Amino acid sequence: MSPSDPVEIYVARDSQDAHVAQLFLESRGVSAHVVGDFADAVGCGTGGLGIKDTAPKLWVLPEDAPRAIELIREYESSRSRRETEPETSGSGDAWLCPGCGETVEPAFGVCWNCQSERPAP
Repeated sequence: MSPSDPVEIYVARDSQDAHVAQLFLESRGVSAHVVGDFADAVGCGTGGLGIKDTAPKLWVLPEDAPRAIELIREYESSRSRRETEPETSGSGDAWLCPGCGETVEPAFGVCWNCQSERPAP
């Protein structure tokens, strides 16, 4: 392994999680590559392998790894908060994202475009 070879920084739950995390990193200036998401696409079984062996992973260049790891912690923390918060009914008004100015439907707590959190009322 060469010092310039990409390094694994995140094991995702599934292909969707991997790509959302990739977008999260890239929206913050860190280039990332998803590796291993083909198993979801073709419906392969794991053959007794554990999740760490078959799950999609994010890889970055070594010089980006410290920042990427910090951002992944932020991503996971944000995801955990969203999973434990009660779901909204989707009623109410759409909101304007403070990060990019995109209009976001009321059912969503995170902007689809830049992953900024919905501002507090």
